[in-house]
Amino acid sequence: MLLALPGGSGTLEELLEAITLKRLGIHNLPIVILNTDGYFDPLIEMLNRTVEQGFMRPQDSELWEVINKPEEITFYL
Repeated sequence: MLLALPGGSGTLEELLEAITLKRLGIHNLPIVILNTDGYFDPLIEMLNRTVEQGFMRPQDSELWEVINKPEEITFYL
């Protein structure tokens, strides 16, 4: 599992890289975004927008999961 916690530009870059590599079939690990206190809301909105505007396929939105509480991580272990 790849888990994205709130962080800076390196975290954002690595998260988008993980999504890209999964989309290309280079890995098939679950990508989990821990959206603590709505930290990733703007990014999630942007990812959804890329799908809505046709820059990503609708099925690409299944490449990642969003959780809001750390306790939810155990579902992926």
